[in-house]
Amino acid sequence: MSYIFGSGVVMVFAKGNANVAGIALHGFHIAAVSFIMMAYNVFASGWFTALNDGKTSAILSFCRTIVFMVLPILVLPRIMGMDGVWLSMAAGEMMSIIMSIYYFKKFRHIWHAAPEKIEPAV
Repeated sequence: MSYIFGSGVVMVFAKGNANVAGIALHGFHIAAVSFIMMAYNVFASGWFTALNDGKTSAILSFCRTIVFMVLPILVLPRIMGMDGVWLSMAAGEMMSIIMSIYYFKKFRHIWHAAPEKIEPAV
């Protein structure tokens, strides 16, 4: 959707400035890659919240929104220029996915518990 409607969204904010619109559309297409990853990370945090594991959920959320957004924005632009700014969101989301997978594997034994034996009603 971001690729199809991206130019329309950019034009709302660029107000007819073709130079700004070109830069923003280029960046929007790069940053759009992170949207799917973002959904996975929000799901992972919500999953642990639903399982009453607020600590893990908070760790995932904090790292995703603070640590994994700040580190790429400090490093990538120095290496890649302006594209590094746009890619920093995707890099942060990728680091969050790796961390989420770690926690899913760490706690997978919780979800594979044997079902309780149900006694028949008399």
